[in-house]
Amino acid sequence: MLEYNGMSKSANGMPQWQTFLNPILEVLKAKKILTTKDLKRAVTIKTNIPENLKNLKYKETDYQTVAENRAGFSISLLKNAGLIDDVGRGKVKINSEGIDYLNKYGLNIDYREVQKLPKYQEHEKLVRERKESRQNGSSIEGNTQETNDDILENTEGLENFIDKSIENANDLIANELLEKILNMHPHFFEQLTLDLLIKMGYKGTNGRALVTQLSRDDGIDGVINEDPLGTKTIYIQAKRYSADSSVDRTEIQKFYGALAEKGNEKGVFITTSKFSKNAIELAKNYGNIITIDGIQLTNLMIDYKVGVNVKKTYELLNIDEDYFIE
Repeated sequence: MLEYNGMSKSANGMPQWQTFLNPILEVLKAKKILTTKDLKRAVTIKTNIPENLKNLKYKETDYQTVAENRAGFSISLLKNAGLIDDVGRGKVKINSEGIDYLNKYGLNIDYREVQKLPKYQEHEKLVRERKESRQNGSSIEGNTQETNDDILENTEGLENFIDKSIENANDLIANELLEKILNMHPHFFEQLTLDLLIKMGYKGTNGRALVTQLSRDDGIDGVINEDPLGTKTIYIQAKRYSADSSVDRTEIQKFYGALAEKGNEKGVFITTSKFSKNAIELAKNYGNIITIDGIQLTNLMIDYKVGVNVKKTYELLNIDEDYFIE
């Protein structure tokens, strides 16, 4: 295992984040399954980081140390590269690909080579597609090579920097959400779509929301009655497909047929993958079907806090000019 003396370090002696890649895989190989919290702590112990550095925090109020924070970056990279798996409830394990990679490269694991792995490339492709899909143009353009002094020169620059950082962090969370959904049972996905639409306001105070029976849904996976009598009803079709698949126009036609049998009600077709161009055009032509793809789905989950919670809140203050009016 790569230990402190052999790790590349910052000016203050703290190991750089990428040097935790080997220790993480080594610890997981020995321990099999660990929570990410226990994994980060185990790695900082096993690498023999000096006590003063091991306990160093950015701020006293922080819940984790600098070393644990840096180890967290390596854990994220290894997950996105498909070398370790998320097994639920905050636990991870090394997989066969991770063991093979560790055995092959050992102490010489290079993060740049890890980023070339197919699974990581798929992850990066999804991140790019997510950024391109934003319709409000809210992504912040600018010189990413700015120094900290440039950023902190005024509050506007700092605000832009914070906004961009949060946007990037949410993109990573959204990708992880999609991966978790794909690992769950299809029935869980159907319930998730109901939970999301309810959070978005598509359920009357006394209305009902339910998932249809597993084997007899007649092309309908969920039903939301927006009023007690069910006079306003939304029908849901949920397809849990891999990211490289797509929903074609045939499936839109089948869903439209199911809606026609219900009286031509409104329908929402949600998938973890994509819709073909023809499928999107057909849904628009029908006029009563809304399509939500995997990127839109996970963005909405973040917006409406479904499957996620707030980790930390920051306050950026401004001068109250009205207070200083004499």
